[in-house]
Amino acid sequence: MNLLLFIPFLFFTQPQWTPQSSGVVARLRGVSAVSDRVAWASGAGSTVLRTSDGGATWQKLTVTTDAVDFRDIDAIDARTAYVLSIGNGPASRIYKTDDAGATWTLQFKNEDSKAFFDAMSFWDAAHGSMTAYDKTRRTVNGTGAFITPPSGGRRIGAWSPRSF
Repeated sequence: MNLLLFIPFLFFTQPQWTPQSSGVVARLRGVSAVSDRVAWASGAGSTVLRTSDGGATWQKLTVTTDAVDFRDIDAIDARTAYVLSIGNGPASRIYKTDDAGATWTLQFKNEDSKAFFDAMSFWDAAHGSMTAYDKTRRTVNGTGAFITPPSGGRRIGAWSPRSF
């Protein structure tokens, strides 16, 4: 009898949003959670944030001293994440950390002045993809860009773009 009373309760339970204070005024555009405790966020004004306590507090991380707009962040685990800055030409970049944001390494810097890298997704520390557009918001050369980090994402080097 107790089980029958519990089952209808499941249908009326709704997920709850919990407002959190990030401690920054920047517009946040990217978020990636790896657990109920660890999440990363990115946004305007070179902003990257990380929480390790479920959002009770957020740490602002320094990725670069350059003024960039971080549109996307993909966390692989609690210590490893990639962050993408957007814009035409060299404003589109990818940085990587493997020490929970204490240090960041430039992994990719766009040298094509016509390309605008808009989004990325990593399915592990060594493989990911990015979407690139030209200035008119069409895909570059009619395709997106598939990017594989060099040496499994462990060093700076030429990334290998491929059409898909």
